[in-house]
Amino acid sequence: MDKLVCSLCGCESSQKRFKYKDINEHFEKAYQIWCPRNCCKEQYNRNVPQGYVCNWWDDYGGWYTVEKKPNVISIDDARSIQKAKMLRDIGLQILQGKENIK
Repeated sequence: MDKLVCSLCGCESSQKRFKYKDINEHFEKAYQIWCPRNCCKEQYNRNVPQGYVCNWWDDYGGWYTVEKKPNVISIDDARSIQKAKMLRDIGLQILQGKENIK
């Protein structure tokens, strides 16, 4: 990846090399790439499609990537799911009349 090119207006970045390999992958796999210029923001309707997420990259001059939403849940959601499963199991044990409840 040499230069970033805006998917809407065709503007190219002035930067030729980008320093972060992990962030470069976001730009390579992006559905769309948007430039940070105000004239582009005013002229084009920047709607993020359902199932996608828009990321802003400060280290890359404020460019944006529109990517598929990751299939990762937060730690809090994982803990909530684990607690719900534990409560379900306790409820089932009570209904089955088991005396040794963990």
